[in-house]
Amino acid sequence: MKVSIIIPIYNVAPYIKNCLLSVFNQTYKELEIILIDDCGTDRSIDIAKETISLYGKDFSIKLIQHPYNKGLSAARNTGVKEATGEYIFFLDSDDELTPNCIELLISFFIKYPHIDFVVGKKIKTIGHPHEIKAHVKRTFKKEKKSYRITYNINGT
Repeated sequence: MKVSIIIPIYNVAPYIKNCLLSVFNQTYKELEIILIDDCGTDRSIDIAKETISLYGKDFSIKLIQHPYNKGLSAARNTGVKEATGEYIFFLDSDDELTPNCIELLISFFIKYPHIDFVVGKKIKTIGHPHEIKAHVKRTFKKEKKSYRITYNINGT
C-alpha cells in the first residue's frame, strides 16, 4: 500500500532538512513524496533539493512549483492531484515524523480494513523528554452508521 506524503514548502529553511530526513528514515518504505514549492522567499527549496540529492535517491519524489504563492490549502490540493498512493499523509514542512509513524498508521488500515481515515498525534510530555504518546483516531462506517474509536499508544 503506497502512501503519498504531501509536503507544502514555504519559508521553512530552518526546518525542511529535518522534515525530509524524518520522511527518509521511515520504517515503512512504500512512499511517494510530493513537495510543493509555494514560492517562498528563503532558501527552503534549495535546502530541500540538496537534502534530496544526498539522502533521497531511493525514493519516488515529485517537486512541483507553483507559479506564485497560493497558500497552504492550494498547495495541499496540488499535492492531492499529483498523488498516486492509496493513502495520503499531509506533513507540514516545519514538522518531523517519528521513524515508525507511517508504519503505525498503516497498521490500522491493515487491522481494520473498513476504516475511512487515521489521524495520528505525537505528544511530548513536559519534564519527560523521552515519553511519546501516539493518539490515533479511527472512524469507519458500517451499515450506514459511523463509529469513532480512539486508541492511545505509549512508546519511547
